[in-house]
Amino acid sequence: AVLIEIEKIAIERAVDLIVVAGDIFDTAVPSADAEIAFYDAVVSLSRHCPIVVIAGNHDDEDRLCAPDLIARRNGIIFTDGENTNGLTLTHSSGARVCGKSGIITINKGGQTLNLAVLPFPTNAKLMDLAKQKNYSEFVGEKIIELSKNFVKGEINAIVSHLFTVGSVVCDERELGGSKIVPVSVFDVPKCNFTMLGHIHKPLTVSKEKNIYYSGSLCRYSFDDSSEKRVLIYESDGETTEVTPVNISGGKKLVTVTVESEEQAFSELNNYADDYVNLIYTGVEPLSATTTTSLRKMASLVNLTVQKHDEEETTESLRGKSDTELFESFYKLKRNGKEPSDECLEIFLKALQGELSWEE
Repeated sequence: AVLIEIEKIAIERAVDLIVVAGDIFDTAVPSADAEIAFYDAVVSLSRHCPIVVIAGNHDDEDRLCAPDLIARRNGIIFTDGENTNGLTLTHSSGARVCGKSGIITINKGGQTLNLAVLPFPTNAKLMDLAKQKNYSEFVGEKIIELSKNFVKGEINAIVSHLFTVGSVVCDERELGGSKIVPVSVFDVPKCNFTMLGHIHKPLTVSKEKNIYYSGSLCRYSFDDSSEKRVLIYESDGETTEVTPVNISGGKKLVTVTVESEEQAFSELNNYADDYVNLIYTGVEPLSATTTTSLRKMASLVNLTVQKHDEEETTESLRGKSDTELFESFYKLKRNGKEPSDECLEIFLKALQGELSWEE
C-alpha cells in the first residue's frame, strides 16, 4: 500500500529522479517475497523516472547490486559506489544518465544533477583502505574526494547511509553498530543538499545546509510514533526547496491494554485491519484456549500478560466480605457491570447451602 502511494506521489509531483538511501531490506539475506515486492515496486516506479538505490547497513551490498546490469535497462541503478564507472543510459523520460566512480550525473531539460553516492561504509571495509586513519576522518575525505566532481551552477547532491550528529567533534560512539560521524563531513563546497538513510524517524540535520533523513516508509516498532514521509528536493543549483510529503497508507501499529478476555477479543476485532500490541492486565489469568484463540487473530502481533503482585492482591482481598468478593469477581468477568440484587441473593443462598436445584 505504501509503495503504491509513493508511485502516486511521484506521478503527481512529476519527479525527475527517485533516490533510495539504503536499508532496502531488514536482513542481508531477505526472503524471496521481500525481493519480489521490492523489484516489482522499483520497476513500476522506473516507468516515470530513473531510480538510484544504495545499500544500507541492513543490506548485503554485493547481493543488492547483483542485478544492476539487468536493472539498468529499466533505468534502475543499484550502486556500490564503484560500479557507476562507465555508466550510460537514456531513460524514456528524456533523462540521460552517465557516471564514473562514485558519481552519477543526470541531464534533463537543460539541467544537470551531479550525485555523489556513498553506500553504508562498514568499518572493516573502510579501515582496510584507510589503515590507521580515524573512521570519521576517512569518511570525510571520501566525501571531499567525491565533491570535487561538483560544478558551480549545476545541481550537486550527496546520498549516503550514515549516522551523523550535529557536533563538530565526534568520538567512536556507535548506534546500532554504526559509527557516528560529525555533520561537518557534509559541509563541502557547491553541495546543494544531502539525502541520508539509516535513522527510521524523519530528522532535519541542518536546515541551512539541506541535510535530511527522510526516515523509514513504515513504522516498524510500536514505540515509533513519527509521521512517515518522502522528501521532494527542488533545486536549480542556486536555491533548493525541500518539501515533506506525508505517507498515510499502510497498516497502523496500535498498543491496546485490556482487563478481560471479552475486551481482548473485542479490541482485536476493532483493529482487524491493523497490527496490535495487546497488553493484558486482568487479575484472572488467560486460559490456554483463550491464548491460542487470540494468537490466531490476524491483527495480533504481540501479546503481553502483566503479572500482578501476589502480596498486593492478597492484601486487597483481605477483610472483604463474601458479598464484596463476589461483587469484585462479577465485575471482573462482566467488564465492570454490577451484579443485580437477585444475582446476589442467589449467590448468598448457594454459599449457605440453601439453594435448591430448581432455583
